[in-house]
Amino acid sequence: MSPAPPQSTGSARNTPSPARNERPVRNKLWQRFALLSLTRIARYVQRIPRSRALRFGERFGDFAFTLCRLIIRRPYDYAHRNLRLTGMPHPGATFAEREAFLRRVFQHFGKGLVEFLRVPAVTHAEKESYTALTGYEHFQEALTSGKGVVIVTGHLGNWEHIASFAGKLGVPLTVVARETEEEGFAAWIKESRENAGYRVLHRGASLREILKILKRGEAIGILPDQNADDVFAPFFGIPAGTTTGPATLALYTGATIIYGHCVFDPGDNYHVRIYPPVEAVSTGNRVEDVSRITTRINQLLENDIRQYPEQWLWVHNRWKNAFEEGYRKRAWGGDIPEDILRRWNQED
Repeated sequence: MSPAPPQSTGSARNTPSPARNERPVRNKLWQRFALLSLTRIARYVQRIPRSRALRFGERFGDFAFTLCRLIIRRPYDYAHRNLRLTGMPHPGATFAEREAFLRRVFQHFGKGLVEFLRVPAVTHAEKESYTALTGYEHFQEALTSGKGVVIVTGHLGNWEHIASFAGKLGVPLTVVARETEEEGFAAWIKESRENAGYRVLHRGASLREILKILKRGEAIGILPDQNADDVFAPFFGIPAGTTTGPATLALYTGATIIYGHCVFDPGDNYHVRIYPPVEAVSTGNRVEDVSRITTRINQLLENDIRQYPEQWLWVHNRWKNAFEEGYRKRAWGGDIPEDILRRWNQED
């Protein structure tokens, strides 16, 4: 008997509050401002050498850090809470130590943003000159199955670079990404990504389209490290609402799950590393299989974040659902441990 088609395992979401309904409007305004700013920055960084552009990116990251600390508090507050919750950058880190750490996080993503903006002006030969590639044979072998590949990575290092690098290698890759609210900004990002050599599908796109891509033996890229409600899997020892998309697709189609990352190494070089396939064997118990595979993916990503902590997107509200009243029983099976709840509610 063939397995049932993949479908969401998440529970019904809580009724949006008025503040949540206002959020898309604020996001649209910021995105219009971002589009105007980024198109101008892009023209500048495409005209200067990469080394100068990366230094500009660091300064831009400093500016973004200060802006978030003083005005746009939400991502800044999320980041501090995430660090307290996970004991990063080390258990018992002081507020000053976390501040210094977060500044370096913002500097890193400033550099990553500049790299993204420079893509139209960079040849594949140039990318190869500062990109080391390890484990590509795992991906090549996975493609030979003819059942497609689900490439899994996180918001670590420069995930856009790994996708554009794959595109320039001629790898048939489609990335599933969140669509922004402002139409002009969304169109600009989509065009920039597709000009880099890979196709983009927005979350919520037709499942039939994704299945067609895998049936053709091509690759789908998914970043599963943002807040979701499909299943709660351990992440830094804390239940994290995680999408089950990669596990469900692999179990249903027979596609191979490949985990990889693209991180900055010293000297502003990149290291793209592809790991051996994630075991995705069906035991006949779909719920347990999905949970096991999803937990393994979280473990791989956590291991990499611990090795490159300043290169992960700490500003995302990753554990949000686990602490919401409507999800607590699913996430924790009961009451949240007092020490964890204290770290969640603590204010600096």
